[in-house]
Amino acid sequence: MHSKENQTIILSDGRKLGFAEYGDTRGKAILICHGWPGSRLGMNKFNKIAHDLHLHLISIDRPGYGLSDFKKNRTLLDWVNDVEELVTKLQLNKFAILGISGGAPYAAVCAYKMPKQITKLGIVSGVGPTIDEVIKDNDRVWRFLIKQYAKKPYLATIGTEIHYIESKFFPKLFFKWYKRKFDKQILTKDILNQIAINKKEAFRNGIKGAKHDLILYSSDWGFNLKNIKTKTFLWYGEVDTLVPASVGKYYASKIKSSQLYIYPKEAHSTFIAHAEEIFKELAK
Repeated sequence: MHSKENQTIILSDGRKLGFAEYGDTRGKAILICHGWPGSRLGMNKFNKIAHDLHLHLISIDRPGYGLSDFKKNRTLLDWVNDVEELVTKLQLNKFAILGISGGAPYAAVCAYKMPKQITKLGIVSGVGPTIDEVIKDNDRVWRFLIKQYAKKPYLATIGTEIHYIESKFFPKLFFKWYKRKFDKQILTKDILNQIAINKKEAFRNGIKGAKHDLILYSSDWGFNLKNIKTKTFLWYGEVDTLVPASVGKYYASKIKSSQLYIYPKEAHSTFIAHAEEIFKELAK
């Protein structure tokens, strides 16, 4: 089984970009945009599934996360340049792209800018633009904060530092909160341990990358979802309070060639529960 978890390339501006490869390198390629906070290691538990399905997963650290150098003042559109350089190095002409939770805007912007190379766009429990129409069903506290991060960056610093401290010193507290908030039946001890490793890796170089993401989420994304022409698949949990199914409905209303799946009685662990199904759809 193929797995190379600690790879880097040097980008044209001198920054380092970290990524991991899982599954079958000769198989159909799927680029993975990790959640918030997360890293390339989030696909570790899906290596066997990828191998069995003959899929080549490429999971990328965003700037400031894991092995990737931070980039000051970057935009969502800047991310596309990093992806283009990586796929050129890997000699990938065609590939699908998947954004999980906080990775959704990053997958979406690639589909917008790279329509000839990206065969399918997948979004699982993915965050949307921070406008009232989209966030109306969000958890009340999150609804307030997500609208403030761009205007008051110190709030993004505080929010990110809480996750950093918890991941470094109190991972078991995170386990308790996560199991109470989300899908208890899905979150085995093994899965929770992997989530903790992934989250800790996100902060390998501190909080800059994750903090900047929060600011970007609550800023103008710089592109219109209506201009995405790529065939798109959306997967959401019906009882998710962190990223409600209404966000998926918003994406579906804007992207014409999209299909939305909402899973009854599921919260924010949809990808973990349905990874094989999701991969199969993107690889068709």
